[in-house]
Amino acid sequence: MNVLVLGGSNMIGRHLVQELVAYGHQVTVLNRGQTPVEFPKGVQRLYADRDAAAAMRQALAGKSYDWSFDVSGMTRQQVQNAAESLKGSVGRYLFTSTTSAYERRSRIPCTEESPLLTPDSPPSPSKEYGLNKVACEHYLAELWAKERFPYTVLRPAAVYGPHNYMRGREFAMFARLRRGRKLLVPGNGMTVTHFVHVDDLVRAYHLAPQVAASLAQAYTLAGTEAATVTGLFQLLGEIVGASPQMVFVPWEKVTGTRPSWYPYEWERIAFYSIEKAKAHLGWVPNYNLRQGMEQTYGWYLESGMDNEPWDFSGEDKLLAELGT
Repeated sequence: MNVLVLGGSNMIGRHLVQELVAYGHQVTVLNRGQTPVEFPKGVQRLYADRDAAAAMRQALAGKSYDWSFDVSGMTRQQVQNAAESLKGSVGRYLFTSTTSAYERRSRIPCTEESPLLTPDSPPSPSKEYGLNKVACEHYLAELWAKERFPYTVLRPAAVYGPHNYMRGREFAMFARLRRGRKLLVPGNGMTVTHFVHVDDLVRAYHLAPQVAASLAQAYTLAGTEAATVTGLFQLLGEIVGASPQMVFVPWEKVTGTRPSWYPYEWERIAFYSIEKAKAHLGWVPNYNLRQGMEQTYGWYLESGMDNEPWDFSGEDKLLAELGT
């Protein structure tokens, strides 16, 4: 297949390009070219700013693709610029949304039928990000209804694994544990977070355009397990070989924020059904959370990330304030 990846320099796109090349697809990557990355041999490069409609049209003029994977579209305008440039010249457009697009839930697991965020949804640290993704999804649904533009929406949970550009997530946790630092825990530590390993995720991406049933559908993609904050820290401690020293932070000090010391969606229960992806795509994650984090920790050590500098001065101030 002749395949276009919009983005490709960061975590998901980087692993997706490798997956597609491994399967023998002809891969082209379009981005601004500002993030240094070494792609596999044979990957073609196009350059354009996604916010510039004219630049997108010029970069994609006269080209056609069987599949286009959008892993970098953050706003409705960016998605519109891409879709308008690909109309009539793409077999399937696969858009990366997020589980943050879902409304806060009183019943779990969340499914693809659960309501999405609206401007009237309660405030949360991820609301703006989620609303932007919802706007992109609405645009694609409108384009399908009007012009049958062929699209599929993919909604990953919290993605982890090698090359994670969000260094403050699992990599910072490894660094704290290896340095014997205390781990700050939001609230009572019982909030649930759901993850998906990047390699499992890109397998789902590759499967989706090969299935006719996925046309104009959305899929939640998550791992086989979720974890409480305390459960996650216990697991990471076992993997690193350190006993986590947890300090619980009162709710009022973190409510409405996304603290750097726990940058996941701690403020709401995140637990998702993946039955639709299993049924339509035949997708089942290979990694459970322990296996995925063990693999990620191995990459962390091999890549030398533990030797990089880490600034924990902000949380030192909070620890001092809490008297620990």
